[in-house]
Amino acid sequence: MGRGGQQAVPLVSCRWRRLADDPQLLRQLDAKLLGEAYAERYLGFAKWLAPRAAHVRLLSVAALPGTPLAEPSDEDEGYAAQATVGLLAACAAAGQLTSLSLELGAPFWQGSWLPALRTLRRLRIEAHSLTPSIFEAPIPSLLALRELELGDWPLSLESSARLSASLTRLQLRYVDTDLLPEQLAVLTCLHTLSLHALTHDGAAYGALAVLSCLRQLSLSCCRALPASLSQLPFLEALSIDDQGGLMDQSENEPASALAMALPCLTQLTQLALLAATPGGSEHARRAVEASPLMPHLLAALPGRSRLQSLLLAAGAPAGAQLPPGLAALHELAAPAALLGRTLPAVAAATSLQLVGVYACNDATALPAILRWAVRLPALNVLLLEAGRPYAEEVERAALLAHLEWHEQSPSAAHDFNLHVVPNAAAVLVALAGIRG
Repeated sequence: MGRGGQQAVPLVSCRWRRLADDPQLLRQLDAKLLGEAYAERYLGFAKWLAPRAAHVRLLSVAALPGTPLAEPSDEDEGYAAQATVGLLAACAAAGQLTSLSLELGAPFWQGSWLPALRTLRRLRIEAHSLTPSIFEAPIPSLLALRELELGDWPLSLESSARLSASLTRLQLRYVDTDLLPEQLAVLTCLHTLSLHALTHDGAAYGALAVLSCLRQLSLSCCRALPASLSQLPFLEALSIDDQGGLMDQSENEPASALAMALPCLTQLTQLALLAATPGGSEHARRAVEASPLMPHLLAALPGRSRLQSLLLAAGAPAGAQLPPGLAALHELAAPAALLGRTLPAVAAATSLQLVGVYACNDATALPAILRWAVRLPALNVLLLEAGRPYAEEVERAALLAHLEWHEQSPSAAHDFNLHVVPNAAAVLVALAGIRG
């Protein structure tokens, strides 16, 4: 509830006021302070929170202007800085907060209170401002911290910002350094690492090689693949999202890095290559078809008997096929043209629970794909990408394929969830929702 709402409650009755200050209701707070005077309202919320901080366990605050990336005035920046420092001080003094999420329209100012939040298990800070946020506080004292997400445009992660060795999940967005921060070397418990919009070259990721517990790596809109990728033999999940096409502009470095790394990553159970642009334009489609990463990925698939999830939102070379031997798959998403040539090879994948088909528009193989998919005994979700005006036609074809199978074999046919979405980005959103 925003500051205005909290001020209005006592005017109704003393009972409402007591309800608004109920400790059980205060355990989890989600404040959205958006639009005009957001920074001043954020300061008001921080002052309101201070005497109640002892009851708060989960806190999420979004204080944003109405216009994205609008530069804050000096007054708004001052209000926001005062609010953030006051909020951190109150929560540190109370010693009860376990989860903190701050999404701000001004640079993040941490003061000296962040290292005192020793009960934190999850911390997310994202600043939507063209002025860099400087993250400089050493936080090795946060021994309970398991998840850390930092993002800005850009984010300056200073050498003094020593991270907590207890971290198991880390997400960094728009980090403004020449090298991947050396602080990562102390994260001996790190299990999941997500990196977004980094402009480093492949050699700058050297710190990854010492992360012996790393099992999941996600690279989104980065310019290069880590040269040290082949030194992560215990990696179980690798996701490469090049929807912005940055890797296509880096000559052949990402393709070479992937070709060298994949034979070493023998423990992979999840593999994703996403190179489709969200807009789905014809220009984007041509760029997808020219992705240099897909041939190397396909060449490394034979023998991957452990693979359970394979998501390929990228064009494949003409005549390319998926190899046989992928019987352990539970999730498979691929372009219709590739999947159509591959149906005999995936016939043994009878445990598939999710099937995604990209580029269904005018796909001559679509009827055969749908007949195969609806007969999968474990199928739970069928995702089809089809832009207008083809969406209705594709949905109708899927429903007819299911109806025909139901008429042929009523005992074997079963219901599943059908989603027809307009582009690859929508497929990813739907998939994230399905996975929870």
